[in-house]
Amino acid sequence: MKQKEIRDGSEKRLLQRLKADIEAYCISGSLCIPIDIKDISSQGIGFEILKQLPIEREIEILLIPEPDLKVRAKAELRWSIRNGLKWIYGAKFTSMSREDASALRNMVHNIFWENFNG
Repeated sequence: MKQKEIRDGSEKRLLQRLKADIEAYCISGSLCIPIDIKDISSQGIGFEILKQLPIEREIEILLIPEPDLKVRAKAELRWSIRNGLKWIYGAKFTSMSREDASALRNMVHNIFWENFNG
């Protein structure tokens, strides 16, 4: 059974989130855990992971869209849904360097055109 946990009931997507096949990790405390990205925008990410994380926790997301490019962003976990043995999370990016923000915008832009322009 799926269980949904919403922080304050006011979650709304401001931007379209896009499907993406990108190597990515969730860094929480001393753990670096591989994640499967469900969707991404320049403001947030949906991902699937085998580990339950505290919903209030701030995490770091590491995206590796290309072997020579790494994008790091701090994110706040906003909601979670348990799906069998896995957890699906929604997180809002809260801070990143200007270089990482620019790389993320470019990455999302490229994903958009790959998805909708073939």
